[in-house]
Amino acid sequence: MFINHYEYKDKCKIVKAGNSISPERVNRYVESITEMAGLGKWTPHSLRHSNISIKLLNGIPIKIVADETGHYDPSVTLKIYAHFLKTHNTKSADMMDKLFADKISAEVISFTEAK
Repeated sequence: MFINHYEYKDKCKIVKAGNSISPERVNRYVESITEMAGLGKWTPHSLRHSNISIKLLNGIPIKIVADETGHYDPSVTLKIYAHFLKTHNTKSADMMDKLFADKISAEVISFTEAK
């Protein structure tokens, strides 16, 4: 089931059948599928945000994420997800610390021993 676009304020059009259904019905359908899959109840909106967040966390360039999500400009995506990205800055720094901790410690020890 694919949603083409909002045809009316309270209805959306399904491409394959061409019939209009309410967004609430789409939400219930997606919630039931995700619940049956053991993921809990997810809405199309929460799936969209999770998709974007996962891509950003995995280094997909903001321009590509913005294009794929239909944001007219990457600045729109940045404005929406800036708070999310800020909370992960420390995780990024921590990861770099872990990667280089052994090398940095060894260099500090050898530097102090050389004096």
